[in-house]
Amino acid sequence: MHHKRIFGTIFLISAFAFVGLHAQQTRPEGQYPAPRYPDIKKRSTPEELLNIARAVVKKPSNRDQLRPGYDIKKGERVLIAVDSDFERPVLDAIVTAIQEAGGSVDVLLTQTSARRGLEGWKEVAPALAARGSGPAAPSQRALAMKLASEFKYDLLIQGSGGPAPNTAHRWEYIPWSTVAKFVTGAADFPVEVQEAIDQKVWATLLKAKRVRVTDPEGTDITWTLKPEYFELLKTEWPGYGDDVVMKGHISLTPLFTAPGLDAKGVIAGTLNHAGTFPAMKLFLEDGKVVRVEGGGRTGELWKEYLTKFANVHVPSFPGPGSGWLIEVAFATNPKVARPPQSQVNYDTWERLRSGVIHFGLGLTKAPDAATRPEYDKYLKEHNVPSSHFHVHTYFNTVEVETTDGKTVKLADKGHLTVLDDPEVRKVAAKYGDPDQLLREEWIPGIPGINAPGDYNRDYAPAPEVYLQKELEQHYGKP
Repeated sequence: MHHKRIFGTIFLISAFAFVGLHAQQTRPEGQYPAPRYPDIKKRSTPEELLNIARAVVKKPSNRDQLRPGYDIKKGERVLIAVDSDFERPVLDAIVTAIQEAGGSVDVLLTQTSARRGLEGWKEVAPALAARGSGPAAPSQRALAMKLASEFKYDLLIQGSGGPAPNTAHRWEYIPWSTVAKFVTGAADFPVEVQEAIDQKVWATLLKAKRVRVTDPEGTDITWTLKPEYFELLKTEWPGYGDDVVMKGHISLTPLFTAPGLDAKGVIAGTLNHAGTFPAMKLFLEDGKVVRVEGGGRTGELWKEYLTKFANVHVPSFPGPGSGWLIEVAFATNPKVARPPQSQVNYDTWERLRSGVIHFGLGLTKAPDAATRPEYDKYLKEHNVPSSHFHVHTYFNTVEVETTDGKTVKLADKGHLTVLDDPEVRKVAAKYGDPDQLLREEWIPGIPGINAPGDYNRDYAPAPEVYLQKELEQHYGKP
């Protein structure tokens, strides 16, 4: 390769999350779609990787984390900033595609420290208040943005999630850290098709009055949506204007804010952004966690977190406490799949597959100019972490009661129903067989839900054991 590399070593504190009790006996096997894993090897040749990269390089630039496009023009200068463990075949393919399009590329490699366990949350939590989301923490992000600004790059490519920063130059995500993520169809998924899917979901939410989410692991939660919530979303995330907020990752609540949400019910699961844990249930009243069952050490940490900050009343939150429901992120891309590299070291990428939800609970507040100073001052004075922790759910049924009295299923047993919409299929037909293009590339297997076995016996106590066996069955040992 004929591109320059700027090497840096920056040790980062990786983000972690608490989250996920024994589920009730699940529904009979057969009611949920069977497990499915993509054929990774089929598209992993250098030629296929380069073809995918060429598609990404031609996509329009839109600062969107799930569907980044680089829109490279001849003569543009590009800086790519990634962690040192970013897989080189993907990086090389993207660099080559940019060069083919007439751009020049420099690469900044940064080294990350090992992921911390949940035991270290007391030390990590204050740092989380000062860092950004995703793997690009402020130290790496600031360095890359400083270089991009000082050396007048046209485009900085960096990060896999979190809000896009305000920059004078163009900025885009690079979320495919492994070949397995890059080749399942998510990277080169047609923008027009993703747009059609997201617009359909968003149109339903704009008419929503009430939302209920159920999942066979034990989730059953309901909340009210009000028209002003969507105006709040536009205020908190101004870069989206009147368009869909967080395309591919649409929040079914006001994102990272808690304007008196009346959520009531249970959120249950066994996985989050940091890893697996024994089955856990979080019980909510008036939008806040009031009780925790199960979860092993993760459940104990949740209880400690709730107790420690039970009496704090952070500005912009409706009352005292810390376990507020601030995110219900509903994914819309059918081609995202659990990477084989996950094994026991879990990977957050899979949360972005259509129909999957990751619930975020905690005290994170979106960085709007009006309330942020007061919020930051309170956190500092009271030593409160600004952070949120997750539970992922996979076989969601999402029922939306609309203002005109209808009930719309946005998801049915984990399947995003918009993928069956005739208008979406018509758009997809421009790019090939809609049955294949709109087919979920990956469906996890969970005993007692869609795989043989008993949930409480074979999965809930130690999900990582089952997960590793399942992944090895499909991909071999790592």
